[in-house]
Amino acid sequence: MPTIGGKECTEPKGSMTLKLGKDGAEGKRIFDCDWDDKITVMVALLGTYANAGDLVVGYTHPATFPPLTTLAAQQAHFEGFGTEGKDSDGNASYPQARIYVTYKPIESDSGDTEKERVLATERMEFNAELLEIPEQSFEWTEGTDNGKKVPQKVTITVPTIDHIITRHDLDKIPKDQISARLGAVNLGEFLELDGETLLFLGASAEREITAQGSRPYTLSYTFRERFESWNKIWNVTDHNYLAVDPIPYVSWNMNALLDSEPEED
Repeated sequence: MPTIGGKECTEPKGSMTLKLGKDGAEGKRIFDCDWDDKITVMVALLGTYANAGDLVVGYTHPATFPPLTTLAAQQAHFEGFGTEGKDSDGNASYPQARIYVTYKPIESDSGDTEKERVLATERMEFNAELLEIPEQSFEWTEGTDNGKKVPQKVTITVPTIDHIITRHDLDKIPKDQISARLGAVNLGEFLELDGETLLFLGASAEREITAQGSRPYTLSYTFRERFESWNKIWNVTDHNYLAVDPIPYVSWNMNALLDSEPEED
């Protein structure tokens, strides 16, 4: 016995049908519920907005079709089921409502079907950090001062790549996971890069709130890649990045940030 929107429903035998063709796929199901629960059930099937007073605090996606989850509830209508009576206002009333649901390919705001819908995007920005090397760290190798130390500080560039990962259509934001990982480096391989080579710089979330409620979130993460471990420091004597103790950055498993359904730690 399925529970939909917190209301108990039944599904008649043979109610589930699926049509496949060159024009796409379409599924249908039938649910029976108490007459007074029909609107709650239909709204839950089609997707709902959760409110706290005047503030929209969440969004629930429409129900999907079990044999083919790329189909989602797009239309629903009901009919009275059982012996007709009258409610206190004189309107027709029945013991139960029979709800007919049509499932079609999920579309994003841009009209893309679920197969084409963008779940995440990745952008890379190629940059360079400036690293100031103390005076007396280099030697002249030619000219009048050949063999002498360079008296001034020298600034060199360190190549970096910013990876911006943007996730779309999220019902909630994993705030605790983000906060715990800010300023940390990746523990083990992440985004096909070696451990400790990605520094988590931060995240930003955005959603639209319309007169009908709020849309799902878009969430962006920014990671900065360095070709050496972030836990190695430039050594002016060896002119190289070397390990130090204690380490500057704690390591975290970053894969949890990309879970299909983000949950709090």
